[in-house]
Order: sequence, then structure tokens, then C-alpha cells
Amino acid sequence: MDAISQTPALPETGYLSQRPEEREEAQPANRQASMPHCPHQRIIDAYHEILPELPRVKTWEGQRPKHLAARWKHIFTRRKCMSSEEGVEYFRKFFLYIRESPFLMGQTAKPFRCSLPWIVKAENYAKIIESNYHHAQDN
Repeated sequence: MDAISQTPALPETGYLSQRPEEREEAQPANRQASMPHCPHQRIIDAYHEILPELPRVKTWEGQRPKHLAARWKHIFTRRKCMSSEEGVEYFRKFFLYIRESPFLMGQTAKPFRCSLPWIVKAENYAKIIESNYHHAQDN
């Protein structure tokens, strides 16, 4: 299980709080077929709402939609989300988790602020959920 599901900043509720074996029983036989399309605009809106200090998304083309769609697929296959609402709620909690990192929020001596395109790239997403940017708070 990754750090997001273990951190108090991302409490799991409902279906996501069930034990893995309970989730498997409730999961439809063909997971891919039941996965809703990625609601890009709703996720972008949540990013702007929860992280207004970070750079705004001005264009959403090229690889950006593909990266977000891949993260969407990840949460439906690995996190066992069952609906678009659960998927968007996951991203809302994920953005709140990002908010707790001084580094990602640009509040450290290093001049860096993450952006949504940066967040949804596979390598960066993995580093965030592995808490690579959050242990500076413990020091």
C-alpha cells in the first residue's frame, strides 16, 4: 500500500476504507469496461480550487491529457475506485496532501512550485505518493 492510503491527510471513506479482500469481492468482473472516462476539467477545477497558489492550467493539450488519463486509470485499477465521483474525490484528497508539502508549494529555499502537468507525470506522481516531498516537515 502506498503512502497516500496511510497518511492522515487522505482518510479513506466508504468503499476505499474496506479491506482489500472486501474490495475485490465488490469489484465488477471486467474492471476496464466499467471505468468511466477521465473528467479532465473537473480535476483541473479541483486543482485550481485546492491549490490556488500553484500555477494555473492555461492549456491542456499534448501529453498532458494522456498523463492525467494514465493516473486516472491507475486509481481505478489500483485504488479500486468505482465511480467518477470517487475518482475526483481521490484527486481532491491528493491535492490536499500536496498542499501539506512546503517543497511542492514553493515554501522552501529552493525555487520550485509544482504544477498540475508536473504532478500527473508518472515519475513525479510516484514520488509524491511515496512521500518523497513530505518528510522535510519531520526534520
